[in-house]
Amino acid sequence: MKVIYTMSRVFAVMHICLFLLACLPAEDVIKDPIAEKGEDQSSPFSTDTNGVNPEQGDGNSQGNSDTDDMDNTLVIPEITLANAGDQQISVSWDDSLENTKYNLYLASESGVEPLNYSVLSDGVAFLDVTSPYQIKGLTNDKKYFIVLTTEKVNLESDSSIEVSAIPVSQPAITVDESLVMEQRSSAIILAATENFNQNENLGVIIKAPDIAENGAVVSVTADFQPIIPGPGALWIVVPNNPVPIAAKFLIQPNVLPVIATRIKMKTSGDIIGVYETTDGDIYTAKKYVNVTISGY
Repeated sequence: MKVIYTMSRVFAVMHICLFLLACLPAEDVIKDPIAEKGEDQSSPFSTDTNGVNPEQGDGNSQGNSDTDDMDNTLVIPEITLANAGDQQISVSWDDSLENTKYNLYLASESGVEPLNYSVLSDGVAFLDVTSPYQIKGLTNDKKYFIVLTTEKVNLESDSSIEVSAIPVSQPAITVDESLVMEQRSSAIILAATENFNQNENLGVIIKAPDIAENGAVVSVTADFQPIIPGPGALWIVVPNNPVPIAAKFLIQPNVLPVIATRIKMKTSGDIIGVYETTDGDIYTAKKYVNVTISGY
């Protein structure tokens, strides 16, 4: 009888457990919230339908932007020569850039820029021009200031270094094409190297970059001071070059020009300016330049 009574109690407990299980709702099943969202638990980042991490961005889009920026890079140009003549100024520069326009801005006041030339005295713009460009109809014995810009895809660069020139009835500056052949060459080189201290930095100042990455194109500017007496010739001498005389300019009376040009340099060294008057006086100036890549 005890056995039967015990089994009856066991069956009763089992029936109660089955009844309780049947009453439990299906929604009470424990779920993984991350798995429910369908996310990859191995990655700390979510991804969009293209598999691109939104925090990192689209690499292809960035690359295209860089390419566009490279194609539209604006180069600040440089005026290499402003040659004054009778009621005119001839402006020269390197215009070898492809798909690029060049704009000149002129005024009789310093500080001329694309945004202000129209409010300056005698301000005028010459758009989409080529080198050399003749600016005509100017007033003799009047000082004019000129800057140059490049333009690409309707974007305009910053202005070049401002240069100035004074038109006169006779050409103020002419370039001597046969400078290496002249007999004065050796004497000028001697004055530049051995007699440098004669009137050093009194009449002319040579400006050039401290470091020239490309020795084939080194920008040089010569500023003249009012102490210069009368006409003469400016020689640009680079003692370390195979041909030391790099350039020569003839200066006419009653002018105070600013000369800008480009020369080649074989190695690091001095660029020396030698100004010789018609009376034989010598004025010298120099600038040391470190050359990264030889121009020869």
